[in-house]
Amino acid sequence: LLRQLLLGKSSSFFFNLLNCYAASFLLPPPPPPPSPHALLEPQFQFLCHRTAGDKSTQLRMDSLLQLPLRLTSWLVAEATFSAGFVHSLSSHAVSIADRFFMGGPLDLRGYKYYSVGPSEPLLTPKPVYVDAPLRSGEAQGPTCPVGALGSWMGGLHLYSPLPFWGEARESVASLFRLHAFAMAGSLLADPIRAFKVARNQGGQLDRFLQLLDFQPRYVLGAGLILRFVNVARLELNYCLPVNPQPDDAPQAGFQVGIGLSYM
Repeated sequence: LLRQLLLGKSSSFFFNLLNCYAASFLLPPPPPPPSPHALLEPQFQFLCHRTAGDKSTQLRMDSLLQLPLRLTSWLVAEATFSAGFVHSLSSHAVSIADRFFMGGPLDLRGYKYYSVGPSEPLLTPKPVYVDAPLRSGEAQGPTCPVGALGSWMGGLHLYSPLPFWGEARESVASLFRLHAFAMAGSLLADPIRAFKVARNQGGQLDRFLQLLDFQPRYVLGAGLILRFVNVARLELNYCLPVNPQPDDAPQAGFQVGIGLSYM
């Protein structure tokens, strides 16, 4: 069984023997709805990078759970949940490519791409001359998200065929689904460090959540889904973000997304 998991076509296992050693395990991507089967998609990565006089080691784990439930002959519910963290085992700074980001039309809907969480100003060239300094409250220029070392997200979705035409099999209308959803999620500053500090300070839950920067964002919405040969999906949703934070970029209104995987 282990050999099939590591070497089978439905998983990936990779070693680079030059200066970077990595191992990862990934199950197949989820099928578009309405799938009658539950899906658990874990991914584990252990990375060891060695250069002259430098060695860095880190662990990255994330997972996705999708649990569908048929409520009636025409209504399907689906619960989704994802969580993950990355931790440096050698006290080196985690690369921005390995950090977690949140937001987008197939992720935490109602927010722009990767716009949830902390951000930093973009390094843009300054003009040679400035007529007047920026006053308080004026725009400070574009920003770039920096992600976090952990994340969690959960959602509840409802799917139904189009009324009158959606029940006909192998028709164009059968490729569409009405979609309603409620979601919540947030980035987590540094889960491993927060756990260690909170444990040393008496194991208080409030202190642990404070160190995590635990500030859930919520979104409600409804829309339409178009499936492409059971591989990809296109979504058109009207979203209403709730409880956005000052650094976020909420996008209330219509949002369009297309992709192979979704939350």
